[in-house]
Amino acid sequence: MFGVVLWSDPDQNRAVIWCEDHGNLAFLSSEVVQGVEACAIEAGDLVRFDIVDDGKVRRAENAQLVEPGAYPQLVSSLQTAADRKKQNEVQKFESSGTKVVPIDVARARTPSRTGFLQNGHRLRSI
Repeated sequence: MFGVVLWSDPDQNRAVIWCEDHGNLAFLSSEVVQGVEACAIEAGDLVRFDIVDDGKVRRAENAQLVEPGAYPQLVSSLQTAADRKKQNEVQKFESSGTKVVPIDVARARTPSRTGFLQNGHRLRSI
């Protein structure tokens, strides 16, 4: 399978790969990638690898660096798309007329199970 490296950690010799089948991401953890140290692999590199599905995680094995820097803009393009989607969701939510209350304010207003508010005041019965 072919894929593009989305993230790599040179200190841990790890990488996350976006696979050509658009399935789950593959995780690479290796000291050597076909003669190249794994830490030399960077975001945007095109790699070829075998997929091993151990039930919970897709792992990339026998990886080969095909073309360094083949997709240099991919990571930033994905981040931009994610940011736009999040902004659209926020705008849609706000335009519905729903009031947004920060979590810390909401928690201060909510009584705990012991009958005390989080600011230490006891609830009174009326």
